[in-house]
Amino acid sequence: MKRVFLALQVLFSFLFVMSCTNKESNNNSISQTNNESVDSAMAIQLKIDSVRFDELVLNFDYREDNYNNAYYRHKSKKNYLTETGLTSIVWSDGFTHLTDRYLGTENLSHTKIRVQVGEKIYVSNEVSLKNSLNFQTHYDGENLEVIDYFNGDDRGIYMAIVESKEDDIIKVCFTGGKLEKEIVLSKTDIIALKESNELSEILKRRDKIKEE
Repeated sequence: MKRVFLALQVLFSFLFVMSCTNKESNNNSISQTNNESVDSAMAIQLKIDSVRFDELVLNFDYREDNYNNAYYRHKSKKNYLTETGLTSIVWSDGFTHLTDRYLGTENLSHTKIRVQVGEKIYVSNEVSLKNSLNFQTHYDGENLEVIDYFNGDDRGIYMAIVESKEDDIIKVCFTGGKLEKEIVLSKTDIIALKESNELSEILKRRDKIKEE
């Protein structure tokens, strides 16, 4: 009887070990399959990005600033600095931000913007004009005002424009100062912002892969 009991113990122990081994093997197999799926999806995305990058980059000028930092600027504006509207540049690592520019006879001294996309209204944070990147000056007898919105200061305006529908009318009001000025954002600016964001996402994915 003891021998039978010992034999059963040995059998049960063997079956338990085999069960654990099979589970571990299955888990390893699942993990390997998942990793292969991720790698495959990443490879597909890289191919898609490569094709789209080659298309997008034709619409951008590639430049370097005074510190040799490379960036892309959309070609949509003939005079990038002095045309009223919203713009952005895309740095080589994918970082991008919203910039507003006002050129006109009135001295607005604006410190923020209010933007209506369809029926929704977005208001940026108030930005200090003491920042060296933000300025007011005179250009060809008119007032030129420029504000950059960093670290979420645009309060979702950039992405609201990027995600806007083709038939959405987008109104931009330069406000927060002495006077207000409202414009309808041009289709050219809207397309440029959408393409800038798309280029930004591609460059961010490339940069992430390099780090890994």
